[in-house]
Amino acid sequence: MKLLIAFLLTSSILFAQSDSVYKYTLPELKITQSENGKDVTYGFAEERNIMLVRDSILIGDPERYKYQVPIGNIRKLSILDGNYGWRGAKVMGLVGGGLGVLMGGIFVAAYGGITDKTGLIIAAPAFLLAGILTGGLVGGILGSAIPYFEEYSKFSDDTRAKKEILKRIFKKHNLR
Repeated sequence: MKLLIAFLLTSSILFAQSDSVYKYTLPELKITQSENGKDVTYGFAEERNIMLVRDSILIGDPERYKYQVPIGNIRKLSILDGNYGWRGAKVMGLVGGGLGVLMGGIFVAAYGGITDKTGLIIAAPAFLLAGILTGGLVGGILGSAIPYFEEYSKFSDDTRAKKEILKRIFKKHNLR
């Protein structure tokens, strides 16, 4: 009997499995998951959010949140990755340049003291440049107020593969 108990105690050590826990510090994020057949989105609005990836579970910071989700239920992940400042500057710069050329043409037509051809050659580039600079500045300022979330929604149905994808995404956005 003692031999059986000793065997059971020592064999449990041989077959023990350890769950590895991966810890990531992430910026603001949103997780969309399947709950009772519906997609539900949870937001983590803090500047630094700790997420733990275990064997088949994603856990939010246990000190702040009561959040756990099976990795298989995650449908979409959105992580804050800057803002729309440069994109806004580019788009509004192009729009401003187009409006600048238009306004330059109108200016030359309305106030053409010198020949229209010469006025257009001088005024159009000046208004174009002014439009690009003004539009780019306004677009950059407005765009910097809009946060940009990088979204991930193409996940494998296999939980192990999804776990590896989540680890790669979290490693990319890790704040440490």
